[in-house]
Amino acid sequence: MIKGKSDLLELNSLQNRFIRIAFNEVRPAFGLTNGKSDMSTFEGLFLGSYTGKRNLNTQYIDMESKWGNFDSKTGIWTGQVGKIAYGGADLGIGYVGFSAERNSIISFTMPVGFGGLEWISKNKGRDSPFYNIIKEYFT
Repeated sequence: MIKGKSDLLELNSLQNRFIRIAFNEVRPAFGLTNGKSDMSTFEGLFLGSYTGKRNLNTQYIDMESKWGNFDSKTGIWTGQVGKIAYGGADLGIGYVGFSAERNSIISFTMPVGFGGLEWISKNKGRDSPFYNIIKEYFT
């Protein structure tokens, strides 16, 4: 929630920034067309609208259907969850399923679109996941 002028100024400071998006292409949830969010997919519509409004420069990282698991032998998270948790991407999108284990290292938004889909961001403490997505690559 934007509480005052300083919050609005911070939100406006996101204009023309760079964001790395780890994705899994799962239609009709999310896909790319010509290197951009496919606006005919519901997550693509939300993401494309957000990045377009903020004039964000995007880099898409194809996770090739690797959402992420904890490897108990190495102690490392794999896939999209690991990419977000360890700073290789700023946002995860594309039919990401919630689990308590994943939520211990990354943050989930409220469901996006239909079917209970969430986006993920690096765990930043008590802030909301949507705020994490906004501030993750600026702090």
